[in-house]
Amino acid sequence: MLRLEDLSLSYPAAEARAGRVDAVAASSAEFPPGSIGSIVGPSGCGKTSLVRAMAGLLKPSSGRLLVRGAPLAGIRPGTAVIFQDYGLLPWKTVEANVELPLLLRGAPARVRRARAAELLEELGLAAFARFHPARLSGGMRQRVAIARALATEPDLLLMDEPFSSLDALSRESMQDALLAARGRRAMTVVLVTHSIDEAVYLSEAVYVMTGRNPGAITAKVDAGPAAGAPRERGPSYRSEPRFLELCGAVRRALEEGAQAAGAAGRAR
Repeated sequence: MLRLEDLSLSYPAAEARAGRVDAVAASSAEFPPGSIGSIVGPSGCGKTSLVRAMAGLLKPSSGRLLVRGAPLAGIRPGTAVIFQDYGLLPWKTVEANVELPLLLRGAPARVRRARAAELLEELGLAAFARFHPARLSGGMRQRVAIARALATEPDLLLMDEPFSSLDALSRESMQDALLAARGRRAMTVVLVTHSIDEAVYLSEAVYVMTGRNPGAITAKVDAGPAAGAPRERGPSYRSEPRFLELCGAVRRALEEGAQAAGAAGRAR
């Protein structure tokens, strides 16, 4: 569904010495159709730049970014993005926020209302359709953001630190809501996160980024279900030995990558 081949990213920045910031260096990854994959790494390693590139908002400086085997050339209709701050319009109701992508596509009001009602019911927000975002909890606002992203039935959903501002219980609830929503759709999800636990719980593959200016994908941990295990995980998975083992593998990959980046920096 989505493939990064030796992808490098840079962008203009007046405060940089050369007038550009090198955000990501020669990184490769692959996200099969219908999978959930995560990119985990420290602040400043280029994770958000990767999301922007996958959304068609940032052009690669070298390498390739392929969607369904074709080079990505700008924003594509089948991609939806959820950013860290949700991006809800505070002056619009929950219902109107969910309808917004359909409104921008010119869908009739009847179609917009029916689709919004369906998604709000699915995500447990039907009773709050006429509320404004300020009256909702953080977890509820996140559900609205997910509903809005799903309104156009995307085949690729990109999520940039979507649950980072939530408390622990709300975060786990939203993780399960995401798994349930994906389970009902033929949709590929790419999640960027700081949380090792979150990456392992949600993903079939965890890509580890390390370094800074530029950062790079330096390791991959296969976090898919064990043979014979169900694809979707329940809350009890967090206490299973395999979960703890995979978290340890990701943590070691982060530490090794940080050590290698530090050594390279000292050498320079």
